[in-house]
Amino acid sequence: MEKVLNDSYFMSDNKVLTEDGYVKFEDLNQDMKVLNSDNEFCSILEIQKVKLKEMYELTTMDNKTFEATKNQFFMVSQKKKGIFTIPQKKMLCKLNKNDYLVSHYEQDGSGHIYYQYSPVKSVKNIEKEKPSYNLIVEGNHTYVVNDKIVCDNSMMINSK
Repeated sequence: MEKVLNDSYFMSDNKVLTEDGYVKFEDLNQDMKVLNSDNEFCSILEIQKVKLKEMYELTTMDNKTFEATKNQFFMVSQKKKGIFTIPQKKMLCKLNKNDYLVSHYEQDGSGHIYYQYSPVKSVKNIEKEKPSYNLIVEGNHTYVVNDKIVCDNSMMINSK
């Protein structure tokens, strides 16, 4: 088996939710644990750093901003007849104003799960050359950036 990455990176200014609160990508280390979409803290298996120029800026209606590569996956939902659909992975470059980014959830005492949804406001191409980071995390390969659930985009394939 070999790990394959989907060229997905965040610029260093984005913040990841760890056991100690939000931390900039550049300040992360592999001893930290990050919150995943199951509301559990999981280990960082790998931190990758590169310098990239072509990035996208994604802004939500609640004014959360992300600077990431076009192939970065976010967990999104859509609203159909007033009800949000089950969250699915979607690449940043394919997001549109019908998509809602999904925040990590809260669970009440009765076991009900409450997600927060933020509609996409805009996606635009930007050119900034800054350090960019990709995380590989254990478990379901999701983690929280700027209050929204993202996917680490790693997958294992047979090398035969």
